[in-house]
Amino acid sequence: MSLIMSIGAFLPGLFGKEVSQKVAKALGFVILGLLLIAVLSLGKCAYDASVIEKHETEREIEAAGAREEAADQRLRDQINNARDEEELHDVVNAAPGGELSPAARALACERLRRIGRIPAACRSEGGDGSEARPD
Repeated sequence: MSLIMSIGAFLPGLFGKEVSQKVAKALGFVILGLLLIAVLSLGKCAYDASVIEKHETEREIEAAGAREEAADQRLRDQINNARDEEELHDVVNAAPGGELSPAARALACERLRRIGRIPAACRSEGGDGSEARPD
């Protein structure tokens, strides 16, 4: 008890004041309570920081896996798109005059044009490829 009263009397003593034992005791409990609250608050902040760091680490690990999976999917999509485009080019280029109907040729050329590819078979004489070659 004398430690609490000493703590309670210390603060007013800094200002040259003397207080009764009852006030010193009450002030001592208040000061110890505030110190306890401060220590607990710092502990809580440290705990929260560690929980947040752990969560961020776990989230980053999951995100890295998702990014890797997305990159693999993009690669598969690029391979499939390249294969599909090559098939369209082959259909347009391989068809001799009568095997590919004008409508089928126009459709294939339009599909290629939409993806920004215009093979020689889709270019008209002296044109920019906006029309299918009439056969």
